[in-house]
Amino acid sequence: MVGFVKLAVTLYAATIVAARIFKAPDYRPLLWIVTMLCAVVSILPPDLPTNLYLETQFLRRYPGLAVTVGLPLLLLAVSRIRKTGELEGDDARAKE
Repeated sequence: MVGFVKLAVTLYAATIVAARIFKAPDYRPLLWIVTMLCAVVSILPPDLPTNLYLETQFLRRYPGLAVTVGLPLLLLAVSRIRKTGELEGDDARAKE
C-alpha cells in the first residue's frame, strides 16, 4: 500500500512539474504522457552488459520483431488488397 501511495505522489509531482515547465494551464492533459514515459523508463535495462545479455538471450533467439512488425504490415497489405478489390467491384456494378 505504501508503494502505491509513493508511486501516485511521485507521478502527480512529475506531472505538475511538467505542466509548469511547458506552461500548461492544467496538468491533466499531461498525465497520460508522463505515465507512458514512466512506464517506458521503468523497463529499460540498467546498464550495457544487461542490455547485451537480454539481446543475445531473447531478441536473437525469438524473432519478436517479425510478430510485432511483420504481422501488422501483413494485415495492412491484405486490407489494402481487399479494399481495391471492393472498389473495382463497386465500379463494375455501377456501370451495369
